[in-house]
Amino acid sequence: MTQTRVDEVSQIIPDRARGYGKTRDGIILNTGLSDTSNKIPAGGLVSTVEDISRFAIALRNGKLLNNTTLEQMWTLQKTRDGE
Repeated sequence: MTQTRVDEVSQIIPDRARGYGKTRDGIILNTGLSDTSNKIPAGGLVSTVEDISRFAIALRNGKLLNNTTLEQMWTLQKTRDGE
């Protein structure tokens, strides 16, 4: 993964995509960049499709986590009331 980085609004990131929003009148406009720096521990990253694909393939092929950890990660958890 060579194009994944912390999302910092103040930095120039080549080819960074922006979102769109719709006004109450139905007009579609570019939205401002969101400051996600407070979300760095939980994500807060920007990436490319290629890097995300590399990550998914490595995860799927057991190159990032062993099978026991993957099984734990994908196991549904129960709430305190057993649901």
